[in-house]
Amino acid sequence: MSDDSIRVEMWSTSWCGPCKNIKKELAGWKAGDPPPVGGGIVRKHLEGIIPEVVVRDAEESMSEASALGIRSVPHWELYRNGSRVGSGFSSAAEVARALST
Repeated sequence: MSDDSIRVEMWSTSWCGPCKNIKKELAGWKAGDPPPVGGGIVRKHLEGIIPEVVVRDAEESMSEASALGIRSVPHWELYRNGSRVGSGFSSAAEVARALST
């Protein structure tokens, strides 16, 4: 991560229904597909602010998720200038509000 970057991570699991929907939307965003009808919950808040959202699997990275204090999913983390500056967001809207401050 470069010193002047913003990174947003969305932690998920394979069994989380909302996570599956978010991951599907993020895959379309990354592929350059048009937003879903209604704009999509993630793109509506974050498109144009950040280039992408990195999806992390809490089941595959249990020790890291535990060290970060992740206890529920979806769980959003915000990094700015290489440092974790926000944690525990439950939605893209909360991440967008944090980015605007």
